[in-house]
Amino acid sequence: MKRAAFCMTGVLIAWIFSPFAIKSLVSLWAIEVDELSSYFTASAALFSALAFGALLYTLVLQREQLKVQQEELDKAKQDSERNTEIAAYTAMLNYYMCRGYSKDIVEITPADIAKRLNTILGSPTRDGS
Repeated sequence: MKRAAFCMTGVLIAWIFSPFAIKSLVSLWAIEVDELSSYFTASAALFSALAFGALLYTLVLQREQLKVQQEELDKAKQDSERNTEIAAYTAMLNYYMCRGYSKDIVEITPADIAKRLNTILGSPTRDGS
């Protein structure tokens, strides 16, 4: 916030003193300009160009921020899917612990569920592989 206020103050000071700087440059180049408004017109054109450049810069910054935000959203989605899968396998293990395992109901065994959970969580298996 302080940086933006500092920049705005600098731009305001530059805008105020730009006619005098332009006048001294014009006098160095030996060009006759009688009206003070022409100095302000030149400085207005300069600052309009600077404002347009600042607008383009903010667009670039916004694009970069959107890219970072999209990457974070993708990672959050992957984490959510992983957590959902972990919750589903954990619920199946809890069900088997409470009700017992029956081959007639499902094909996946508690050992298979434990192996999948270990794979998802990145835990090593007991057999060392």
